[in-house]
Amino acid sequence: MSSIRFRIVVITVFLLLPIKFTFAQSIQLDGFETKGGWEFIKSDGVDLRLASKKGIEGQAVQLDYDFTKGTGYGGIQKWFAIDLPENYEFTFWIKAESPANNFEIKFIDSSGDNVWWVNNRNYDFPQEWTKIRIKKRHISFAWGPTESRELKRVDRIEFTVASFVGGKGTVWIDDLRFEPLKPETESYPLPLINPSSTFKKCNADKMLDGDLAIRSNHKVPRIIGKSITDDKTHC
Repeated sequence: MSSIRFRIVVITVFLLLPIKFTFAQSIQLDGFETKGGWEFIKSDGVDLRLASKKGIEGQAVQLDYDFTKGTGYGGIQKWFAIDLPENYEFTFWIKAESPANNFEIKFIDSSGDNVWWVNNRNYDFPQEWTKIRIKKRHISFAWGPTESRELKRVDRIEFTVASFVGGKGTVWIDDLRFEPLKPETESYPLPLINPSSTFKKCNADKMLDGDLAIRSNHKVPRIIGKSITDDKTHC
């Protein structure tokens, strides 16, 4: 018995340790081969059932919901300790038989009070398996007492259906992954311009020199798509 208890303690501690990543390393957070670790999050008047069913590969989790009072919310939540890099994305597969209710993906800190989310209102759930990508820029602060609105660490992930039209439905989710990405580029090199003709003191590179002053008595080439034509505008 002592050996079994030791193994349980080791596994529990491992799951609570923050996950460290490197670029170009897609990590499977949950393959949903079992429904273990996922807990119900719901309001009164919402019935939920959770089961394991056939997924993209192996098993997927099946969430059945029923808004018995017409409104409310219901979903599943699980602990994942992830220190987030500068740029990243989450991915998962989904299909559903569901009316167009709201579909919320939430990222929650250890306190449970601060929530970031992707809120898909009146969501048109795909009927066939579809891969969803959530990049850093898609995630916004939802609510909580924190003064910092930037999401730097995730401790829990939640998938929730909230009532928009009500009713009942079934949602399948599979292969939840996280991948660090290289930082997004905020500046880009200026495009190269190859004019068909040039003008004294008014070469094509003058178009991109940042000088908006009007230059007199010379024409400026005008870009149209990938071609450059002469314009009557004076430079």
